[in-house]
Amino acid sequence: MVRGVLLITIDCLRADHVSAYGYDRPTTPTIDALAERGILWEQAHSASSWTKPSVTSMLTGLYPSEHRAFEGIKRSKGRDVLTTDVLQSDQPTLAEVFARNGWRCGAFINNAQLGEFTRLDRGFSSYAPMAGKADRLIGIFLEWLEADLETPFFGYLHLLEAHWPYKPRRRHVAMFGGDRDTNHFRDFSARDYGRLRREISEGKAELTDEQLVHMIQLYDGAVRRLDGKLKIILAMLTEFGLRDETAIIVTADHGEEFLDHGKIGHGQSLYNELTHVPLIASIPGYTSGVRRSGPVSHVDLAATALGIAGIRGGLRGRDVCSQSDSDHPVFGELRVGKRYTQTMRTARWKL
Repeated sequence: MVRGVLLITIDCLRADHVSAYGYDRPTTPTIDALAERGILWEQAHSASSWTKPSVTSMLTGLYPSEHRAFEGIKRSKGRDVLTTDVLQSDQPTLAEVFARNGWRCGAFINNAQLGEFTRLDRGFSSYAPMAGKADRLIGIFLEWLEADLETPFFGYLHLLEAHWPYKPRRRHVAMFGGDRDTNHFRDFSARDYGRLRREISEGKAELTDEQLVHMIQLYDGAVRRLDGKLKIILAMLTEFGLRDETAIIVTADHGEEFLDHGKIGHGQSLYNELTHVPLIASIPGYTSGVRRSGPVSHVDLAATALGIAGIRGGLRGRDVCSQSDSDHPVFGELRVGKRYTQTMRTARWKL
């Protein structure tokens, strides 16, 4: 019996930098272990290539052109007011469906793009969009969880440490042949990365081969550091007596580009490095070590989470745990200003 569903999103984690997906660096031993005792989808794709539209799709089962939450944070001229497109009131969320069925729902997030103004907080009894870095965020989540260990729960965790500026520990960089203290990007701030991203996109700057190696070493080190935080969560679930009754789903909201198509960062295109994400589920009572090769989308996550909990209906999408591989097409969408891009993937083709 499943008494808890925990959905963990690692911001910016591209699938091909996860060891379980064939990466030649041991970046994700904890995630790999979850895959060994669960299900791994080899061709999972996000609905967009940056956080807000992607996560909104994850929590509603709708593609961006359906939920219409395309835009990032903006401030009105002369006023410190956030203006942005938001989820409409007639579009139900995953947490609302769980709550209607008696489940306790909490979201613990480190991403300014997912504040209450998005209306993604609907259905969550606790919604913390600025819960802080991983240690603090996990601590807040565990306090919330421990306060009521009897009611079935749905938890959403969104961890940001794999997002630039990458700030791993020295030992994590050293694991992948680097030296954090002499790394070209050691002192880069988020603003520095943003400026470099724009200059590369505009053809005003380039990265040397060595600089690209340095950037990827920091990224991989940040991923390895964050993977260790997941181990803490699993240990505490065991301590609370919930590990064997909790389904754990690990994914990413999107990937990250390292000059794969001439740019860095994310949110500028829909190439594989930006939409191919890990999707792994460890579920009590399910067969272990399953790998599925058919394409699946983040719009399937909500229906899948409800299916795991034994809740039928309520949201769009497929329960991909209960279905075998199929060549069901999946889509991705991106709108930047007046430019709209769409991609479609099947098991064999990409458009």
